[in-house]
Amino acid sequence: MYESGDPRRYDVPPSTFPQRRVDYGVWLDPLHYTKVSLPPEDIVPYLGPGANTFAGRLFWFVMEHGHSKCDYPHPDQAMMRKRVLGHAKAMDGIRPPFIKAMVEARIQYKKTGEICHENAAAGESDLATAVCRQVLEEYQAMGRDPTLWLSCRSTETHIRSLVGDGIFDSTDGFSDSGMDPFHHSLLEGIQCRLYDTFVCFGDGPRWTTEIVDEALQEWISSESGTANTFPISDKLDICNS
Repeated sequence: MYESGDPRRYDVPPSTFPQRRVDYGVWLDPLHYTKVSLPPEDIVPYLGPGANTFAGRLFWFVMEHGHSKCDYPHPDQAMMRKRVLGHAKAMDGIRPPFIKAMVEARIQYKKTGEICHENAAAGESDLATAVCRQVLEEYQAMGRDPTLWLSCRSTETHIRSLVGDGIFDSTDGFSDSGMDPFHHSLLEGIQCRLYDTFVCFGDGPRWTTEIVDEALQEWISSESGTANTFPISDKLDICNS
């Protein structure tokens, strides 16, 4: 069973969508909405205990990073927008103000358990899933394979399949304040690298396995006590030695 939002879950994406899903630049009347107390479907795996898993940390890091101060250099906003949204027409047509509202709605729900009426239209429970289906439909029509792109949960699964569960012992289940400074700093460095390389399918960030493996090299090296980075293909021997 694939996780919610994973492209492999949708064998045959629907061919049409309600018109309200097509032009996200058209704002609905915010007064039509009251506060939303149900979470958007795409963030459910990353709430509660799920927020303190590798997948949850990665998801919320990407959501919140644009609002935080970072010591790492990042591409400018124009370059980032082109990378994140330009891979699919379904994403490229969504206007920045609505994307901002979608992000704010999700962060707001994580912090307060509800979404204010100003952001309610961008926080509808199935909105992100509908956008994702449009991206999948476009990919399939162009002969591109969307399963090559990993969601946050699939990224964690991929990492565990490569290096086992032990590497997560210093991070899983800990809040940011409860994690030791070394592992917190190291994890943030990996997250920053992934932040600079993700694309959005509407329901969250995605990466190829090659991108994830490259970002992992520093983490694997530190955990194994090896000073230099090494090919990802060698990691199992080093970590199990």
